[in-house]
Amino acid sequence: MSKIPVFIVGINPRSGTNYLYHLLHIHPDCAVSRHVGEDFILYGINHYLEFFRKVIFRWKKEWNNDPDLFQKFLEEGIIRYLDPDGSSARFVITKTPDPTNIDLFLETFKSGYLIVITRNGQDLVESYVSSFRRRFEDAIRGWLRGARWILKVMNDEKFRKSNRVIFIKYEDLF
Repeated sequence: MSKIPVFIVGINPRSGTNYLYHLLHIHPDCAVSRHVGEDFILYGINHYLEFFRKVIFRWKKEWNNDPDLFQKFLEEGIIRYLDPDGSSARFVITKTPDPTNIDLFLETFKSGYLIVITRNGQDLVESYVSSFRRRFEDAIRGWLRGARWILKVMNDEKFRKSNRVIFIKYEDLF
């Protein structure tokens, strides 16, 4: 049986995804993903949903195929990829510092949780610029872009009522 996925998504690199990932891994019910590094699964999930829709669009009604079952097996494939072998933990933790397509999480994953971590813009930009030697303006634009994706989800009633999404500030966590 697959583990329950927990997707940690940051507003931008240096938002605390690694910190939270390592904190959760301490808990005995949590295993870290078999995927090393950032998974960026949500980043490309729009193409996954496009694939799903294109396939089922071509199905004839008289074939009596179950699109929900097809979607369930596709979802299970992603989760099985993340699931480390041999762990008896209940949850598998994965992370990405990019909130692109975060608004598609509930549509894509019928199980699992989403933890969205944000960080004060000034602190994040300073950390990003000094860690990655990037331009100050690019760091600001990246934070702003991430904030727009996250605000979209925070303002969506489906997400607020789902009981599967948690919003946390790095400053509160630390």
